[in-house]
Amino acid sequence: MVAQVVSLSGSQVTALALPTIAVLRLHAGPAGTSFLFAASYAPAALLGPFVAPLIDRLSQRTVLAGADLLRAAILSTVPVSAALGLLSFDQLVVVAALVGLLQVLFDSSASTLVARATPPDQLARANGFVQGAQSIGSLAGPGLGGVVIGLVGAATAVILDVISYGLSAALLATLAAARRPAAGPQTLGRQSYLRQVRNGWSFLIADPLLRGSVLASALANLGGSAVGGLYIVYAYNVLGLSPQQLGLTMTCFSAGSLLAAVVLPRAYRGRPLHLVALAAACGVALSLYLIPLASIFGGVVTLCFYEGLFAIAATTLALATTTLRQRRTPPDVLGRVLATSRSIVIGTIPLGAGLGAALSGSISLTAVFLICAILVSLAPIPLATRGYRRIGAEIVRASAETTRPGSTPTEAHD
Repeated sequence: MVAQVVSLSGSQVTALALPTIAVLRLHAGPAGTSFLFAASYAPAALLGPFVAPLIDRLSQRTVLAGADLLRAAILSTVPVSAALGLLSFDQLVVVAALVGLLQVLFDSSASTLVARATPPDQLARANGFVQGAQSIGSLAGPGLGGVVIGLVGAATAVILDVISYGLSAALLATLAAARRPAAGPQTLGRQSYLRQVRNGWSFLIADPLLRGSVLASALANLGGSAVGGLYIVYAYNVLGLSPQQLGLTMTCFSAGSLLAAVVLPRAYRGRPLHLVALAAACGVALSLYLIPLASIFGGVVTLCFYEGLFAIAATTLALATTTLRQRRTPPDVLGRVLATSRSIVIGTIPLGAGLGAALSGSISLTAVFLICAILVSLAPIPLATRGYRRIGAEIVRASAETTRPGSTPTEAHD
């Protein structure tokens, strides 16, 4: 968890530094910054399933530490090139793409490690602690990045992220190597690499619970990404908020995310997770309707309610669906299923940003947000299907049997 806080804080610095370099040093315009944003996610979405078998073939310690070291090496080229006067926009695009791809590998491996090292009835709580660590890193990173960039410049600030990945890799190297499932390496060794990729994808698509949870997350992410690309423009130009007021609304998001990650898993422990996910998806959709309402009612107050509700609902949805995937997927394909799921969900980010930009060119921002809210309102539908609810109920019954007094606890895969 400490490694995640360290690396994510550094990542937030880079997330601010790369577009700053593009705009202030390389004179990129809106099209260039949009392309750089898309480069951070599109390759991860397209190539994520093809690197996923590495998670099932190698120990999670190896994958996690290796991803951190590779990201440190890739990012180190930015300040070096800047110092030599060789930095180009094309290099920033390549760096953003490779770092984004390795992020999928890291996150999926971390989820796999949690699933294999944690008893099933403790998964929701463990995932909550992981999400809490990510929330802390996300909360500290932007402020730290702004200070460092202001002091030493954007290109030099990337060194902080390089150091953070190095520290994270050192911490991860101290972990005990997580054992792979007993049948995994032999089975994988007899399969072609592409067949391993296809097996992970096929298992995900064929299972109603896995398919429904991914589709719901993708729809929520699609509409949310369309909102995210226009939110700051709307707050400043339509609602007339000041930077301090906008910062207050974003603080509500951080507080809500941390609350949902650390406190709420205890509240819904023992409750049917598939129904928790359904309620959370409804909450995500409901929260987005508050954005266009902010133009009618008080902007600051309404957006604070939006940020808090959206953070709680979106974080709960992510925790519940991740836990369901971990509990539903057999250990020998767990890494591939989680990586493929993450790639699909991430792939909606550039699509959503493009959708929002296209709509904003012809209609008002208030109307765009209303359309996005209607789109996200479709997210609960895959979580209400008969197949999803049937398998969700099966998981609840299996959990009750393993925790019943006198029963043999399910053995954790570590």
